[in-house]
Amino acid sequence: PVFFMGPCELIAGRPMGLHLFEPRYRRLIKHAMETDAKFIFASATPRKGLLAWVCECHSVDIYSDGRAELYALPTLKCRVKEVHREHIDSHNPPLHWAVVELQPCISEQARTELMARLSHVRQRLAQEDTDEEDEEEE
Repeated sequence: PVFFMGPCELIAGRPMGLHLFEPRYRRLIKHAMETDAKFIFASATPRKGLLAWVCECHSVDIYSDGRAELYALPTLKCRVKEVHREHIDSHNPPLHWAVVELQPCISEQARTELMARLSHVRQRLAQEDTDEEDEEEE
């Protein structure tokens, strides 16, 4: 599934806090959390050829009404190859789904640096989750 908000500049390894409340994005987070905890983040309406990001979901809180708060962690650039729309209902915009092609890193060194940065950020986000759980128990 594709989340889009523009204009917005994402940077690999820099998490972005999101509050998802539209019905289409409630569907997006539900699907992501039932599968691989990933989604596509685009800075414009998805279309063939658009560059976007594969994002991981971290520190996800889903409320009883389906709204969610999370950190989206951009990990890899991708290019949209195909777009499909899923109409949630007649009163709201559709959820976009995309087939994407992952874009390679510029160099092996860039890939190694990105993997190290992602590992560090994932550990930090996991620690924040643990700290929040400890506070809730007190």
